[in-house]
Amino acid sequence: KASLGDTQKWAKGKLFVAAGLSIMDMVTDVTMVFEYARENQWGYAWATLGSLLFNLCFQSIITFFQNRTKRKRRQLKEQLYVWTFIKSGVDAFRLASGSEQEEGHIMDPQAEFTGGKVAELIAEAVPGTIIQIAAILKAGLKASNTALFSLAFCILTAAFTSAVLSWDWDMSKERRKELPSFYGYVPRDAIGKIKVFLSLYCLSLFNLFVRAFACVLFVFEGGIAKVGMLFGGELLVYFMIKAIRRDLSYKLPVYGVAGVFVSFMMRWVIKVTADWTAVVQFRHPNEVGGAYFSFSLLLTAAIGLYAALSYTLDNNKANVGMENIANLTISTADATSVGDTEQGNRDLNETTVVLAMIGGCIGMAVSYSALLFSMNSNYVHTFFDWKTSKEDTVAKFTDQDDDELKFGVLTCNENKWKKKIGVEFRVWLNERLPVWLDEEPDWFTPQKMSLISDDLIDDPEILVRVRTGNVVEMQRRRSSLGVMMVVVST
Repeated sequence: KASLGDTQKWAKGKLFVAAGLSIMDMVTDVTMVFEYARENQWGYAWATLGSLLFNLCFQSIITFFQNRTKRKRRQLKEQLYVWTFIKSGVDAFRLASGSEQEEGHIMDPQAEFTGGKVAELIAEAVPGTIIQIAAILKAGLKASNTALFSLAFCILTAAFTSAVLSWDWDMSKERRKELPSFYGYVPRDAIGKIKVFLSLYCLSLFNLFVRAFACVLFVFEGGIAKVGMLFGGELLVYFMIKAIRRDLSYKLPVYGVAGVFVSFMMRWVIKVTADWTAVVQFRHPNEVGGAYFSFSLLLTAAIGLYAALSYTLDNNKANVGMENIANLTISTADATSVGDTEQGNRDLNETTVVLAMIGGCIGMAVSYSALLFSMNSNYVHTFFDWKTSKEDTVAKFTDQDDDELKFGVLTCNENKWKKKIGVEFRVWLNERLPVWLDEEPDWFTPQKMSLISDDLIDDPEILVRVRTGNVVEMQRRRSSLGVMMVVVST
């Protein structure tokens, strides 16, 4: 069963290229750790190593929650994939081969692949870009070719990863069937597809450059405190908006303390990833939403221009915060080595800074405009939509006629739908369960049955059939058939 809607060789090829680039990116990070250490730039070395470990730990947490109901051996095997750098390749293989969501998993293969990529973007690509830009600016003309290659590879890989994630979610046949009002912006013709993919790629590339460059300039001016206040304030405003709209909890069906932890982690992770790498998929109502996604792009351009202009007006402070650069990702990093290079290499030409930032912002504007004009026009509104996660989840049930799609509500956190349509859903479910158990449609698998909680089923006999995977009924049918055969033979 194909998981992607475009040409299979191209579809699978993108997944493996993205996985291969991710693995190579981690290898280049390790290379830069040794390079910084060799040059006695221990602050940058520890910061780069820290971002790499942060990425691996993040992926390890995702893997733990995904496989928490599995046997210890399976859990250890999945963790081994993470710590040997091959998890991205394993996830790509599972997605490309059409693997189904396993019983006990909280994510399907595509969502798991996306989770791993998001971990790489937020924990490694973003801090890695900041660290390497800072190191290169500090070194000036003395920057090594290895450092320049590593920075370029980091940004280009992050942009490709972002574009592939958005592309594959939209091109998925299952997603287009499940939510045709949101998925389908990529046109069917080849030229249109090329335009959209290049727009996605360039939008992410310029967005990451502008944010990272602005972050470095802010550290030059006022140290980490200024960066923390600016971006921390931005995150706080986002959480306040989510709270006011009663949309803080995340869609995954995880509850209690674990649910609060997962919701908090997913909210800030998705928000930061969307802000820094412009993953268009995250305009979904379950994530940051279309209106906030577009606002974030505008805010990125404003932050970039403000950082450049502020730097030119206050250039005499450019050297003050340099020793703080290496601590941007890890506050305990040894930053004393950052000041070893001559002061002259720290000064940036104001004109160069402004032109580079303006170029990045223009690149963002052109890329985003090209994307909006290249896509199917029926989906432009999804980039400015105010719909909440709760409203989207309820619509899955109320706006659909297909049983499989309506049943999909159970894959979401019940806080998103139970208060609004809980009674209606329960009545519908109890009406349809006997039909599904008798007719056994392909989609009604044991994994789907496991999503139904006992309190939703009114009939005890139906509950037994659901919990036994309909085995009891099948045995009864075989027994009845055997009796009939005996009667006929006699």
